[in-house]
Amino acid sequence: MHLAFPLPLIAVVALAFSTFTSTVAAEDTTKLEPTWKIGHTYTCEHVQDVTISIGAGDQAIDNPVHVALTFEATVEADGKEGGKAIRFKATKVEMNMSMFGTTAEYDSEDESKQSAELAGMIAGIKDTDNLKVIFDRNDTFVKFDEGGGERALKGADPAASAGLAPMRFGKGEIRQLLSYCVREFPDHPVKKGDEWKEENNVNLNLGSADMKMEMTAEGNDKDGRPVVTYTSDFEVDFSDGGPTAGGKGDGKLTGKMTYDSKQAIISDHNTTIDMNLSMNGLLMPVKQESKTKVTKITATKAAAE
Repeated sequence: MHLAFPLPLIAVVALAFSTFTSTVAAEDTTKLEPTWKIGHTYTCEHVQDVTISIGAGDQAIDNPVHVALTFEATVEADGKEGGKAIRFKATKVEMNMSMFGTTAEYDSEDESKQSAELAGMIAGIKDTDNLKVIFDRNDTFVKFDEGGGERALKGADPAASAGLAPMRFGKGEIRQLLSYCVREFPDHPVKKGDEWKEENNVNLNLGSADMKMEMTAEGNDKDGRPVVTYTSDFEVDFSDGGPTAGGKGDGKLTGKMTYDSKQAIISDHNTTIDMNLSMNGLLMPVKQESKTKVTKITATKAAAE
């Protein structure tokens, strides 16, 4: 006995299978192209927690630092070649720190909580109203345009941030904050399981380190947004200076980025750094966690037109 499906049913099955496979392909394969859109303002929240452990064994003392920053990046056209100027503005800064048993706090919206020491340390981020960061049409960094943001480019007050400065703000820090939202990916679509390598210099706040990153496309999250994770071992040597002059160490960096295809932006970016820093014969384990999230995108009148 031979069973036969009517031709229309076969056609329906074939069409359904074709639709299913193309949908799966569309979901699993995405070209990651984050870009700053001219005529838009991006509101972002950045939270960072750093814990520096000093001492050995049961005598070790944890010294935590917490920073919460809200900033805006307003994108304007720059020149006739499709370049972009981002006006960076910190709208809110909160920080609290406990170092060697001494605590301090700073809140930009509460004058009763504005430690002079912390105010000096974050001076660079408070005075950025006129600071512009210039990118080319491909979102590649070009330069800083001081234009009134000179203090921001100088970063922290050296006197206030002498010794261990777990959070400083200047050129490197601002540029890295922006890179959490827009960065370069492979110039071809990626699918779940794809891997590639990248080399980057990453700001650790205690200094910077060259990273050889192992990148992995993890597929889409429950909301259909592509996810990329990365990891890198690294070594640091601050012998030439910096806030932890003479320090050396090694560590591991891990991170996760979530890409919003509709808005063409990295909407969430989380990183964790575990580092063992040795300075003046003292071993100091350091753990740093940061989260950056784009919370709002607003089109200006010029963009709407």
